[in-house]
Amino acid sequence: MKALEDDITAWINTWNENPRPFTWTKAADEILNSLAGYLTKVETTGQKKEPKGSGGIACPSCSDRCWSMGLQG
Repeated sequence: MKALEDDITAWINTWNENPRPFTWTKAADEILNSLAGYLTKVETTGQKKEPKGSGGIACPSCSDRCWSMGLQG
């Protein structure tokens, strides 16, 4: 684990020497639709499902917080 942490820290330090703004290549709706498809594929027993008619995405790790933050597809 230490080697991974060292590699990540090195990458961050290198990036920070010459930072560049991130450029989105997809619209928010495309990203959210892709995420919804992924969450459907990895859904397991016991995860909270989205409320009927909500049109949103139920996050497997923090579904309540995602709903309250307005992360909906």
